[in-house]
Amino acid sequence: MVLANLIRRGRIVWLILVILLAGSAVYKGASFESGIMSLLPVSQQQPVVRQASEHIADRFSRRAFVLVTADTVDVAIQAMTLFAGELNFVAGVAEFSWQLKTGQLQQFDEIYFPYRFAILDESVRRSLQSERYGESEQRAFQYLYSPLASSGGSLIEDPFRLYTVRQLNQSSELNIRVERGMFRVTGHERPTFLGVLRLQDSPFSADLQQQIFNRAALVESRFPENVSVELSGMLVHAAAGARQAKSEIQTIGIGSLLGIILLVGVVFRRGTPLVMMLLPIGVGCLVAVSVTVLVFQQVHLITFAFGAGLVGVAVDYALHFICERQTSDSGVRVIHRLLPGLTLGLLSSGLAYAVQILTPFPGLQQMATFSVVGLLAAWLTVILWLPVFRIKEDASSEKVARILYQARMSFSRITGSLSVRIGLSVLTVLALISISQSRGVDDVRLLQTSPEALLAKEQRIQELLGMSGSAQFLLVEAADLQTLLVKEEELRQSLDTLVNDQALDGYQALSVQIPSLQRQRENIALAEKLYQSRLTGLFNDAGLPSQAASAAQEQFEVNKDRTLSAADWLASADKSYWESLLIDWSEQRVVSVIRFEGMKEVAENTLQVLASEHDSVYYVDRIRAISDLMEDYREQITDWLGLAYLIILLILVSRYRTSVWRIIMPPLLASVLTLGTLVQLEQGINLFHLLALILVLGIGLDMGIFLAETRNSLRTWLAVTLSAFTSLMAFGLLALSATPVLYHFGLTVLLGLVFVWLLTITFRTEADGVTDDQ
Repeated sequence: MVLANLIRRGRIVWLILVILLAGSAVYKGASFESGIMSLLPVSQQQPVVRQASEHIADRFSRRAFVLVTADTVDVAIQAMTLFAGELNFVAGVAEFSWQLKTGQLQQFDEIYFPYRFAILDESVRRSLQSERYGESEQRAFQYLYSPLASSGGSLIEDPFRLYTVRQLNQSSELNIRVERGMFRVTGHERPTFLGVLRLQDSPFSADLQQQIFNRAALVESRFPENVSVELSGMLVHAAAGARQAKSEIQTIGIGSLLGIILLVGVVFRRGTPLVMMLLPIGVGCLVAVSVTVLVFQQVHLITFAFGAGLVGVAVDYALHFICERQTSDSGVRVIHRLLPGLTLGLLSSGLAYAVQILTPFPGLQQMATFSVVGLLAAWLTVILWLPVFRIKEDASSEKVARILYQARMSFSRITGSLSVRIGLSVLTVLALISISQSRGVDDVRLLQTSPEALLAKEQRIQELLGMSGSAQFLLVEAADLQTLLVKEEELRQSLDTLVNDQALDGYQALSVQIPSLQRQRENIALAEKLYQSRLTGLFNDAGLPSQAASAAQEQFEVNKDRTLSAADWLASADKSYWESLLIDWSEQRVVSVIRFEGMKEVAENTLQVLASEHDSVYYVDRIRAISDLMEDYREQITDWLGLAYLIILLILVSRYRTSVWRIIMPPLLASVLTLGTLVQLEQGINLFHLLALILVLGIGLDMGIFLAETRNSLRTWLAVTLSAFTSLMAFGLLALSATPVLYHFGLTVLLGLVFVWLLTITFRTEADGVTDDQ
């Protein structure tokens, strides 16, 4: 009576709570994402290094390149103009740069020309340092009668065209040239123009993705000519990842559901058991989605794809109730009989899933939260609501149970067959040898979600634009701007050597744009020596009067003390010149990055040594850092998995005493055999293999606990077999996923469940209701 009253009251409370959770989630609204970076662990590097990595990643993710290609220049320009106009109606777009801004060149002149003697092009500086003054004279005569001569001031203001060289060499990092006020991509066989899209909203916004892609499709449809609008960047990859994840959610969820319906139809031949199974599954998924949306700021779509496989686990509780309900006992009595096993099953499985919450991977934390909450919700639904249903005894399910029982009894037991013990020992030893000889696979490409075709297209666009940037960079930290610029200039001496040795294609640094005051004063001194040595001769050779030379010298004297402070430059220069290079700028510290282009492997050791020789200079390899983190956490998860087994063993031994080995050994040996097999199939073990073994542990423990609680009854064996097969369908479909994370999860659980089911048969007691020697 007490249990019946608790169930009756709890039923209403649980219904209200489910409604409140679902309503709160709907009210909050869900923000979804599909990017691989959100699956990565929080970096354990120094805060300044982590800040720089996040800054670069955020800037990259919010930038997209747009290439408009047509058969003629006029049509390409018209298409780009139309696309730019369409983007004005997209709220999530912060800026679209597709043509030279009015007065942009004039602004460049206004900033730099007054400091033409202090800020020199690097090629000019090296020439003056070597006193190769003939190069300066030759350049001056080259520009004397050139149309470009007036672009760098008059002959009196800059006779050696020092500023003109800097102006001409101020080129973009991309393969583009200005044509008719727009950015034309060089090297393409058809006229192609470039636009750079900067996003205000997240590139993972489905609405923003749809609006931009719709505008691109609209432009293509407006022109009868062969016009194409191609996009490159995180926006495109995020959209592809979202489509793939949504497709796999449907495949996995619907496939699992159809498989369960088919199994129930074959076994029970009635609709009521199906409703009883779907109810806890539906409530479990609803509550899991609601809590995940409420707890996390953004929910990864892979969480739902993985969570769709939860149906294979949550159905376990319902199946045990349905199979036991075939008796004449009331629903409450069945719950009373099953409650210890259901509770232990929830506790052990929950602990196995909860281990993932302790990992530093946000995506895995979400999966674990989804799973634990979903299991708890399904468990409560079974306890509180399934007793409402009435089921008549069914001969069909009884027949299936006896067939499964006979099939189980045809297998030899480990305690009754020496050959089974020897065979299992040999397989275990071979698996352990395979594992011991394996290597860890911690490649960040395991997190890749984009299809191969999209990656190939992205590579083609990058090659076309000349985007040869690498994932490595130098991070420079200093107390103030001037100190930072001086430190960068010291580092650049070694970088220039690497460029000369072709170990680097090039680099980008803040000090290239704005030299330190010390470097500017050195440049002025070099320019002064040039004037003293060759100014008079230059004007004489040009046939110009001596008064012109005197006027030029006077101009130099007036401007030679002018230097440009970094703070003034930052306030006046176009943000695009320094935004990607200056990470932090405050009164306490200044942080910048030196980005590399086309770095060869031979340069890596040099750069690491270079960073170690300077204080507050760090060499950062983002790809290697991520792989190192994955390796570290793979080792940690191995320890957590061992700890989970130990904790669960301590919990179960208090109830099952010396029989506990029959419960714990099947999932343990299944894990060993699975890893041994995976090493042969995939040439190594990765983090996601180990995390999937946690699920194998949870499901395997459920099987052992329920069989121990009911002393291997026919109905329990039917329930655990049905549960194993529904789990195989749910997680087996994950093995068909094109997303590497889900694929490795699915394949591991698929193998693990097959092994654990077979081992559970082998580790059974002698007969139903009989326990042989332990």
